Amino acid sequence: MIEKTIIITRWDPNMSAALPDGEVFYQVALLQFCRPYPGGGPAVMELVAQNGAVVDACRSNGYDFKIYFRRYHTEADWARHFGAKWARFVERKARYDTLAILAPGQKIFARTPSSSRVDRS
Repeated sequence: MIEKTIIITRWDPNMSAALPDGEVFYQVALLQFCRPYPGGGPAVMELVAQNGAVVDACRSNGYDFKIYFRRYHTEADWARHFGAKWARFVERKARYDTLAILAPGQKIFARTPSSSRVDRS
């Protein structure tokens, strides 16, 4: 496990990074590995389940936390991740990516332009 204390004022508030509320936050990295088959060690799905249990425990205890390198499956998951910055994030996406072609890998937005965008016909 790696833990790092970060002072929030060191971050540019105009960035899209989702940060917890408060003056200080803690970056915690849980480093796990799985030995290659058939060498043993926990299976990948077991490690994923353990990670899910940690997230569920944090959520049920009301911790203000963000997860990075996780694949969210719904827009509601992404909205929870960005919190109060979600509306600004959506507005910037609509303004600067009118064709919906940038950063498709995170699957935050559909690849087709939204109907709320300007009709070019």
